[in-house]
Amino acid sequence: VICYNRGSETNLVRHRQIVDLARKNNWIDAPGTLELLLNMYWYGDSLNINEEHLLMMSCLINTLAAARCPLCHGGRIADLVALIGEPQTDEAKKMREDYALLRFAEDAIAGLPPGELKE
Repeated sequence: VICYNRGSETNLVRHRQIVDLARKNNWIDAPGTLELLLNMYWYGDSLNINEEHLLMMSCLINTLAAARCPLCHGGRIADLVALIGEPQTDEAKKMREDYALLRFAEDAIAGLPPGELKE
């Protein structure tokens, strides 16, 4: 829920809570978490997941996928927030814009064939 954002708002106003949650629950940054959420998203209808919950999942997918982009050295949520919280470069500013528009979630959701988990 901390990663949830509506419309063009960004959830970065809750950056301290996001980073604190990720630090206390290191499984969130684990690679398998993103793949699990992607599979839940793809099969949401058969799991009776409603639209609001799918949007919440896409916000978390967005955060996890953005943390794994090449600009985020380290691949953790804390690295992502440090990079786009107060962007210092044009690349970081563009990344923040893409993050706010959920583009990382769009790419992640489209990027893996449904039903295939990455090892």
